[in-house]
Amino acid sequence: MNSVYRIIVRRLSTQQNHYKLVIIGSGCGGLACASKFAKKLPKDNIAIIDKNDTHVYQPGWTLAGAGLKTVDELEKPQSECIPQNTTWIQSYANQVEPEKNLVQLDNGRKITYDYLIVAAGIEINFNRIKGAIDALDNDPQHVVSIYTRKYAANVYNALNNFRSGQAIFTFPATPIKCPGAPQKIMYLAEDLFRKNNVRDKTTVTYNTSLPVIFGVKKYAAALMEIVKERNIQLNTRLNLVEVRANSKEAIFENLDQPGTMKTFKYDL
Repeated sequence: MNSVYRIIVRRLSTQQNHYKLVIIGSGCGGLACASKFAKKLPKDNIAIIDKNDTHVYQPGWTLAGAGLKTVDELEKPQSECIPQNTTWIQSYANQVEPEKNLVQLDNGRKITYDYLIVAAGIEINFNRIKGAIDALDNDPQHVVSIYTRKYAANVYNALNNFRSGQAIFTFPATPIKCPGAPQKIMYLAEDLFRKNNVRDKTTVTYNTSLPVIFGVKKYAAALMEIVKERNIQLNTRLNLVEVRANSKEAIFENLDQPGTMKTFKYDL
């Protein structure tokens, strides 16, 4: 018993609590940063803080929505993704004290750093859209999203079974994980509609909160050519604020005229 106790004490006493670089989050952003700096810094200089056992390649949810991947294929053990020469601290970061260069973990442990990268991602809040969660949960044939694992698993079935009507794709007025993803799934869906011989019975609409199709001018010009070529209806400065699943209506606010709403009937 005493020998076991001594081993435990020795391990705790030698536990490293300071790193040159600490990264909170081991998603794509966190791992990309860790991989880059692991090639430049000596071993034991980088710590990655993340409690999750599984790494999820979230950009792939768009491909899952188009039937090119499954959500399961986009996941692998976190231990296989952590770059060499880095330390994985399997905990949650509860608090950051920048004036002390300190991160407080959920187990009470304190980690100090010279440099900190926060790559914890953002929280998806469907509650900002009235009726969205109810529609996503109870009408997955007509209302879908690629922005969570749970809902991304429903997208391909809805797209592949779509036969005619109005298909609306949206871009919100809040920060999102990938500004290009709403258009990516739209183009993939439009291609699927063609393959399923239902494109001539379908109106594809893209309602974006932005004043342009995309925020980077260089790419916006090319994307405008694509929407014209594919006969996609583009509406700008519209933000989705409500989904009425019972009547299949999507309510958008005109951001240039706050408080002014526009209703779109949808089939998807």
